Amino acid sequence: MATKVKNLKGTEDQKCTCCDSWLDHWINKTGTKSPECAACSKKADVGGHVKKVDSTDGTHYIVPLCYSHNSTDDEFTAYGELVPAAKQSTCRVQSSAM
Repeated sequence: MATKVKNLKGTEDQKCTCCDSWLDHWINKTGTKSPECAACSKKADVGGHVKKVDSTDGTHYIVPLCYSHNSTDDEFTAYGELVPAAKQSTCRVQSSAM
């Protein structure tokens, strides 16, 4: 699936506390072992925070990105699954209260 997205800036300090990284967060949800960048076919370096363009959906998503696409301010088309950054609904480690 192709989705027009924009990289979210200022998310460097946000951490996924139940996964080792945001890329691992995406891998754990999708089951993909060696992800490629959602915008090109290079190896993914990070899990980037994005939002959908021209959408009322205010959800922040994680997609695998290379360093180049993670640093862009331009809109781009992301291919593959967008995983919500909402840890409570997507992390593999769930609270014992659930």
